[in-house]
Amino acid sequence: MKDGNILIQSLVGRGDAVDGNVFKWVFPIGPTYWGQAANDIEYIKQKSGGNLKGVKVAFFYIDYPFGQEPIGILKTLAQKEGFELQLVPYPLPGNDQASAWTQIRRLNPDWIVSWSLSNMHVIASREMKRNGISIEKYIAVNWLNEVDIKNIGPDVAKGLKRGTNVAGGSYQPLVQQIIKELYERGKGNGHRKFTKDVYYNTGLAIYSIAFEGARLAIKNGGWPLTPDKIKTGLESLKNYDANGLIAPITVTAQDHGGGGKTRIEMWDGEKWVAQTDWIAGVQDEV
Repeated sequence: MKDGNILIQSLVGRGDAVDGNVFKWVFPIGPTYWGQAANDIEYIKQKSGGNLKGVKVAFFYIDYPFGQEPIGILKTLAQKEGFELQLVPYPLPGNDQASAWTQIRRLNPDWIVSWSLSNMHVIASREMKRNGISIEKYIAVNWLNEVDIKNIGPDVAKGLKRGTNVAGGSYQPLVQQIIKELYERGKGNGHRKFTKDVYYNTGLAIYSIAFEGARLAIKNGGWPLTPDKIKTGLESLKNYDANGLIAPITVTAQDHGGGGKTRIEMWDGEKWVAQTDWIAGVQDEV
């Protein structure tokens, strides 16, 4: 990355790039996959009475870089906290999970942290049922949306959990503003039904962070916008939450992550119900 070129990777950036002392022009603002995985473990710790010793956690993941990324932090936390980490990969394109779930059935973990995408979650739910594994043990990465729930079956998915980077639902203030000012005036982009999907809110959060950084750049430095001004603007974000859409983030020259908070939600058969506040576990390790 050349100096003077800004790279914004909100909610999807690589974990080590939060270090602004090293990655001066890269901004993975919000929780990275390292942070999200650590927060899943923090939730499991809370559910285990604050002690993870003897707890079995299976990390179920698609065997390519996206799925492999949290392994390092999970191993570190397993050593630190004393839980038993079981790595269970499955191959691309993700349709063949049978042997992985047979392995999980034999391991009999207390929790299953899943780094999967889209229909991979649907296949996982079927394999869990076939192997007699409770879906309540399953904690998905943030890439599980309302379409996946529909395909799994709202009743079948009851008790399933996910880590999320954003507040879902079209009742969020920023989404309501878009509905009022655009969709109700016939200017909406795409079908209005998509505003009810967590992926819509994720995209909205990603862009809102970039726009707020640019707004602060103009406020602080005026026109024209330059990479240096945008860098300063992004590093001026303080307790920014996009009107409640995300956990408050504060970015500095040293910390380009902004706090790394996520929360755990559970599907109750009809809607997602928050199981935690916005949390950021073991940030020193992350």
